[in-house]
Amino acid sequence: MNVSVSNTGSVDSIPKKAPKSKADVKLLKSNEPSDILEHSLTFIQMFGYIVGVEFKFDWKNNLRFVVTKALVFYFWTQIFYTHYRFSVYDNFVRNFELFAIYGITVSAVLKIRCFDSYYLNITALCKSTLKIYKQNGDARGKPFTDRLKAHFNLYKFVASMSIPVTILYVYYPVKSFLIDGEMVQFVPIEFMFIDQSTLLGFLVTSGIMATLGVYAVFGTEYMALTFVALVMNYGPRVDILEENFNELDKLWITNSTSAINYKHSFLVNICRKYADMREYINEVKLIFDQKIYIFFVFAYLSQILCLYQIRVNNWIPGYAIAIGFTIEMTFYCLMGTKLTVESERFCQIITQSRWYTYDQWSQKMILMLLGEAMNFSELSIGPFAALSVYTATEIFKSIYSYYTLMMEVM
Repeated sequence: MNVSVSNTGSVDSIPKKAPKSKADVKLLKSNEPSDILEHSLTFIQMFGYIVGVEFKFDWKNNLRFVVTKALVFYFWTQIFYTHYRFSVYDNFVRNFELFAIYGITVSAVLKIRCFDSYYLNITALCKSTLKIYKQNGDARGKPFTDRLKAHFNLYKFVASMSIPVTILYVYYPVKSFLIDGEMVQFVPIEFMFIDQSTLLGFLVTSGIMATLGVYAVFGTEYMALTFVALVMNYGPRVDILEENFNELDKLWITNSTSAINYKHSFLVNICRKYADMREYINEVKLIFDQKIYIFFVFAYLSQILCLYQIRVNNWIPGYAIAIGFTIEMTFYCLMGTKLTVESERFCQIITQSRWYTYDQWSQKMILMLLGEAMNFSELSIGPFAALSVYTATEIFKSIYSYYTLMMEVM
């Protein structure tokens, strides 16, 4: 019986590169929970490698990350230049198209800022989860294995969602160029020193936008998968406490007074684990809460303007931008609901335990633990609302309402 499993700690390493050898590929077939988690982290890190980020405590700025930041900075300069061009040539209405892509550029800055500021926190959370699986894998092998395999399938599904969005984004400009002989821009950006009315200028700007698009997809996938993984790895911590409560119930079946101190120590250990769980969630909130709030604000405005430009100016690439933001916002809200469900599950575990068979001191501890669990701090979208599926439905309804209002007023 294990009574001193901690949810904190560190391990020696997390895989730094994608597996290349046959031995590494066999990790997929392994039933060891820690091996499955390592492979999941390697899968997520594959997207981070492109933009220059890794799960390492000694991670430093590298050429790939510098290139990523340089591309984002360059894109911002071209947006401001395009605003200037539209203003000079009295094409003010097209500024709405530029404002619609602010959600992409602001999101890129947020993701760079998030990792640059909190890579130590992200790495520590991943390594602490890995240690839990290594310490508890033997005793809880199959439940952990099944859960982690389901997690890995979820990560692959999240990653696959970028494929249809990318196809939708490039379809119309590529089809217009190859079949109709028209030069349609991916986004309404005017680039300095490049004449996009010529074939060479169009191909150069298309190459630049394709490069930016690749970095945008991989950067978005990396941060989205990191967020999903951190939230999903909260569940096994609840599973461990559920087993601990079952063990504690069995201890109180015997009325031996000589084991009272042991029972009290066991309960104190459960309380410490829950304190670690709260710290885990507080770290997740510290990393993502503010970034999610800013992202939702700009993604919200971008979707309204995308819908408006699609209707008024037949801006076909706007469909991909609007759908991409919808998918990303939905996944964030789903993860917020998932965290709330796991918190409520822990409350249910406490209330369904045989607390009434415990002594008075233990019952007081259980009451305090339940109070802490019921005051769970949810992930939130700033001061507006909790990050949840219900919030997502309200957001999408209000997007459509403001879109119809713009259509009537303007």
